[in-house]
Amino acid sequence: MLAIGYTINPEDPLLISQDILFLLIPISIIVLFYGLLNGLVSIAIITIVMFAFYGKINHDIFLKVLVLVFVLGKFHEIWSYALKKSQTEKELLLSRFNELGTRYYALKTSHDQMELNYVLNPTSLRRIIMELIKSHETDKGTYDSMISLISRVYNIQKMSVCVFENDVCKLCVSSSDKDVTLAKEDPLVEQAIETGSPVYISQHVEAETPYLAAIPMMDNNKLGAILLIEEMPFISFNEDNLISISFIFDFFYENINKVSIVKKSKIMQEFAFEFRFEYIRLYTLEKKFNIDSSILIFKTNSKLSSHRVIETISSLKRGLDTYSNIEHNGVFITLLMTPLSIISSAEVVKEKVISSLDDETNETLTSSIFNISQHDIIREFMGLKDDR
Repeated sequence: MLAIGYTINPEDPLLISQDILFLLIPISIIVLFYGLLNGLVSIAIITIVMFAFYGKINHDIFLKVLVLVFVLGKFHEIWSYALKKSQTEKELLLSRFNELGTRYYALKTSHDQMELNYVLNPTSLRRIIMELIKSHETDKGTYDSMISLISRVYNIQKMSVCVFENDVCKLCVSSSDKDVTLAKEDPLVEQAIETGSPVYISQHVEAETPYLAAIPMMDNNKLGAILLIEEMPFISFNEDNLISISFIFDFFYENINKVSIVKKSKIMQEFAFEFRFEYIRLYTLEKKFNIDSSILIFKTNSKLSSHRVIETISSLKRGLDTYSNIEHNGVFITLLMTPLSIISSAEVVKEKVISSLDDETNETLTSSIFNISQHDIIREFMGLKDDR
């Protein structure tokens, strides 16, 4: 802008003597795209130019530009926040759908595997997953357990896993006793990291590589971990087994991150692990970005009524909803969490649940709806102590 202005009129590089104040155009673009701080830097540069070329500051123009910068700076802040909030909601939905897809495939593969070879190998994928969940002690011990299980079930003779943090390899474990060093320049490893999806030797027939397959796990578009298969019998090296291994690794990596998040928090310790993780995630999103989520709570002194409520909720809940129940001092409490929904939306779900129950059950029920940010009130309504 200064160069253009100087070319047009060397004595008036800011073009402030024109009928239209062209100076506002680049200032507006800078502030809208890059924020208030960059706008203030631009004002500082303009002030220096005014001193250098005009010998004084034009206070009228200076104040106009300053007011514009503050107004557009606030707009940039609001718009950036709205974009970040929208992106976070999208990531949450994608994460939940991926979790549901992984669980569905795990169950399907478990049943298929049990039907095919239960007599010879009575270990289902579902059982493997449960063993992995129970083995979370230390990182090395956990990954050792995973390698041992996958090697045993899929007859893999040699494999390894490398875990990354901020693009730096912090841990490598192997099915052998030898130390593992990841060669990122390997064609299979390189393509797996670039694409974020599994790569097999059949895709690189002529490549010189010690690996048969490289299966990466991406975390926010960064490499979180990679599983490398080096030796595996030809009869076991097939598409179905490789897909199953990929899903086990996916579930495992996702689950160990969940455990890490839940262990760091003390809230809702009375409830099931999956429910706690989802509660912590939605509670954190509400605090950071004001993303609304609601919780329906049903209380009753009758065990039969509680059973009917749980049956009704399990049949009516939507794909992203999560529920859990506990008994506290003789009171049966059931919670239904509805992500990304305001209280009025949760009211519709509540009415469906109540209308599906018989009058006898409804007479024993006490129910209420809360925003997930009302953690203290939620605990008080359930008769539980503050856990923060």
